[in-house]
Amino acid sequence: MADNLLLKQVKETVTCGICFEFFSDARLLSCKHTYCLKCLLDYQKTDADIACPNCRRDTVPGKRALRGLPPNGPVNDLVAYLYRQGRLLNCTLICDPPVSHISSVCSDVFVSCIDCIVSVLY
Repeated sequence: MADNLLLKQVKETVTCGICFEFFSDARLLSCKHTYCLKCLLDYQKTDADIACPNCRRDTVPGKRALRGLPPNGPVNDLVAYLYRQGRLLNCTLICDPPVSHISSVCSDVFVSCIDCIVSVLY
């Protein structure tokens, strides 16, 4: 059960709070929340600072300044590592349509995610 908790915590660490997918070019806001650059570009429609989707502080800079936000290096490195290890996959066992998950079981026949396995077992 501790492994399941660890996998869930890792999933939360590498998942964007806007698109709910694994981070792609994770950027760090001054409030320390992280989002994909593409998500921030879609979220921010003006040149004025707006509220962070998580803490609601005005930490999302204007559209022109978004590309200047610092990358979240540790998160980007973790996502890259998990992709290289083949751990970020699409669940084809239960999720319909297939959803991106951190995989815990792999075979030539199917890939299942820890979320699906846990929901089936409990």
